[in-house]
Amino acid sequence: MKRLLPALWAVLISLSILSGCEKEPTERFQTSYTDVFDTVCTFTAYCDSEEQFKSVSESLHEELLRLHRLFDIYYGPSEGGIMALNRDGYLENPDEDITALLELGKEYYGLSGGKLNIAMGAVLSLWHDSREDGVLPDKDRLAQASMHMDISKLVIEDGKIRMPFGALSGIGESAAIPLAEARDDGEGKFISVDDFARRAGAGKSTIEMLESVGAFGDIPKTAQLSLF
Repeated sequence: MKRLLPALWAVLISLSILSGCEKEPTERFQTSYTDVFDTVCTFTAYCDSEEQFKSVSESLHEELLRLHRLFDIYYGPSEGGIMALNRDGYLENPDEDITALLELGKEYYGLSGGKLNIAMGAVLSLWHDSREDGVLPDKDRLAQASMHMDISKLVIEDGKIRMPFGALSGIGESAAIPLAEARDDGEGKFISVDDFARRAGAGKSTIEMLESVGAFGDIPKTAQLSLF
């Protein structure tokens, strides 16, 4: 899957960019890019001149670099890409290509009965880190990570993307359960962040994490009356 998606993107982009060459080109040109998708991408086209091919290949390279920055989970941009979504659990203004891929991923997760799953990052990152260290990943950590792979729980609405609580750094299932219970405790809507913390038994680190991803929206910090 990791190799397939970049290949599909490259094919589609190439088809759209090739319109820059004439319908009956006379010469074959080729170039390779080694700075996208952690692999070698080779682009071949028939154009009337080297200058024409250079213009087309540079446009393709720029688009591939843009997609690489969006989808790179290890060295991506600080804002707007998959790396930022994994880190923060929230994207307020995601690129439309990010949204399209995640929606497609959710669709095929259901169609394949969960066999095609792009939400295996928690597990794959353990294998990646262990490979760098030359060891096998810890069995218990793999089992825990495998509990957070249900992409159907990913929320995409109102132009925003939000991870489930359990996917946020520092908020595992044991912390997510009381948060959900507080929502349904019969006391009604949360009137402040302090009210949420009291009812959910949430500590400072949990509150700070939820605040950092915009989970509280415009809920005030406190409902305490303040005089003068």
